[in-house]
Amino acid sequence: MTLLAASSTLGVAEIALALVGCVCDRLTDTPAGAPCFCGVVPGGPLVSMDYCGCSDGGCGMAYVRLDTVFPSRVFPAPDFTAANCATGLAARFFVGCFRCVPGISETGQPPSEVDQMTAADMIWADMAALYTAIRCCVDDVLGLSWGDVVVGGYVPVGPSGDCAGGQWPVTVRVT
Repeated sequence: MTLLAASSTLGVAEIALALVGCVCDRLTDTPAGAPCFCGVVPGGPLVSMDYCGCSDGGCGMAYVRLDTVFPSRVFPAPDFTAANCATGLAARFFVGCFRCVPGISETGQPPSEVDQMTAADMIWADMAALYTAIRCCVDDVLGLSWGDVVVGGYVPVGPSGDCAGGQWPVTVRVT
């Protein structure tokens, strides 16, 4: 089932594909460079950290995941009690990136302070790049007004194994 917007031609799939395209382009300019995987992923609430440790010199993954779709008469607030055929829909996506981070060495030593700070800087650069990608995508690619989009607070994720990162929640009016 495709959710099509009544007030525009944008549906959930089109929004997700546009966001991931913007994210993939923006991450190429970060210190860590382009991730090994950049795409739309299904499911939730967790995204599998499958691409930490991939080959070809790259590491990590960037993604857009649909979190929820809900009725909303006064965007972006959910309205489950008064939903009727005139009530529009909103969709919340998570836009995120995971990267390789230092872990315990083969001899059991934890990462150095410098290695930890370098990893944190890399993740924070990705955080800023994701936000810029979202902001520019709303204006330039999706052609939406900021009254139709709400970006929530960045949420760090991990580490899990030698992988960490974070994600931004992005809520979009779809009808």
